[in-house]
Amino acid sequence: MRRLGMRLRASLAVVVVLVLCSCRQSWEAPTQNARVVDAETKVPVPGAIVVTSWELFARGGWPAGTVQVQETLTDSDGRFVISGWGPEVRWSRPVRMEPHQPMIRVLADGYCPRLLSNLPSSLALRSQKRTGEVPFEDLPDRIELTPANGDWAKCLQGYRAVISSAFTLAYWNGNCGWTRVPRLVQRLDNDARAGRYDTNVVLGGRLHNLPRAPDCPPIQELAERASR
Repeated sequence: MRRLGMRLRASLAVVVVLVLCSCRQSWEAPTQNARVVDAETKVPVPGAIVVTSWELFARGGWPAGTVQVQETLTDSDGRFVISGWGPEVRWSRPVRMEPHQPMIRVLADGYCPRLLSNLPSSLALRSQKRTGEVPFEDLPDRIELTPANGDWAKCLQGYRAVISSAFTLAYWNGNCGWTRVPRLVQRLDNDARAGRYDTNVVLGGRLHNLPRAPDCPPIQELAERASR
């Protein structure tokens, strides 16, 4: 009986290890850099806000957390660097990183916001990438921003795309995502107050009054913190 009990315990240990291994997933990404320029004049855009995120999704397409979020500014020559990271291991229920990850959002004063993804949608639908290195396979060396020239109506689509992706990052992941992107919060809130986009059209209310994840600081507080 003693020998049988030892065998049962050994078998149980093997099962536990196999289960844990089946839930072990790892991701990493290399350092990337690009330059932001004016789409009309081709001159550099300094001080542009660049927010990059690598997000995970559960079955059914529901957000399941964020592996990495980075916020940075372009330098005097319009250049920015996205730092490499990983490998980062997650021991949890099976999740996936969609092939269009990472997402990159670019905003600058006087310009229409722009959202870029890792792969064109046509390729993303066919790709089955799940783990391993996640490079910007189609991030151009030069990202062009369209100047608004006072006509903010033409920027509505850009605002809608950027805010929708940031909304997912901030609220659905439940990890206080806004605390890592205060400049983005400030820019979106200031632009809303200046009437550059209609919050009722984009999200149905002012940005800082939207529901937020429990125990996270108010969005307006973060916006004010970023401006100091």
